[in-house]
Amino acid sequence: MRSESLKWVGGEHQFALTVPLLEALQDRCGGDGIGLIYHRLKAGVMTVQDVLATLALGLEGGGMKKQAAVTLVRTLAEDHGINPLSLPARAILGAALNGWPDEVPATKKNRVKIRKTSSSTPAK
Repeated sequence: MRSESLKWVGGEHQFALTVPLLEALQDRCGGDGIGLIYHRLKAGVMTVQDVLATLALGLEGGGMKKQAAVTLVRTLAEDHGINPLSLPARAILGAALNGWPDEVPATKKNRVKIRKTSSSTPAK
């Protein structure tokens, strides 16, 4: 996955969540799957760890040293609160799940096709 520059309360930084970082995120969030973590961020019922771990790991994936990422995110949480950090966390995790908005434009060639079939009519 490529990293993407994002402007947020911490300034402008590169973020990326690779598969190993997504696995680390699940571990840091009590073993919950990334879909559940994303749902909590989107619904506004996230845990502190959902937000802080997503951001710190995303910064690490974007090239920041691990300790610097953790320190930055914790400092911002103390200075600005959790809610201003939840939106970029949701965007970063959403990009890991779905790609960045301009990464894979839907075209006729790459769009998933679903064909309805019934049990009495064979698929063509």
